[in-house]
Amino acid sequence: MKKIFLSALAIISSAALFAQQQTYTENYPSGTKKCEGFYNSAVSISENDSKEVRAQKMANAVRVGKWSYWHENGQLLAEQYYGNDGAMTGVWKSWYKDGKQEYVVDFSTGASTFWFQNGQKFEEGKMLPGMVKDGAWVGYYESGKKNYDGSFKNGQKDGTWNFYDEQGKLYYIEKWHNGVKE
Repeated sequence: MKKIFLSALAIISSAALFAQQQTYTENYPSGTKKCEGFYNSAVSISENDSKEVRAQKMANAVRVGKWSYWHENGQLLAEQYYGNDGAMTGVWKSWYKDGKQEYVVDFSTGASTFWFQNGQKFEEGKMLPGMVKDGAWVGYYESGKKNYDGSFKNGQKDGTWNFYDEQGKLYYIEKWHNGVKE
């Protein structure tokens, strides 16, 4: 009996949470879908609302669940995920207009990779929620050769940064401490 009661309570709680979510869809002027996702509460924004009115309406609303974005040509632009508190979560992905991968950020591990439009890796490292770089990062030239390596501490350059030419030769070193170049 206790299991049935707990199961019923969980279903009712889930339904109540879902009922509080509001689907949001926005289209380009052409009518092509621009974005779609959920807010944690009902938000009714009109095209005639001023920026101030929109800000007031959105003050307590946060994105939850999956959000999808599209380029105007209909190509998928990005997929993002938010927890019930609006925090970035899951694996975020983005694509260029031609469908090539632009980035993948896994907020459960922090593993992040960004690519140039030509498909070569641009940079990789650890990303914290809020798209804040943290820890070791490596950047590349469009040719695929290493351009730089260094570290971030809560989004600020920190420590030694090494810069390499296209032939892989170290040509410049910078020292940073909490975002301030020494």
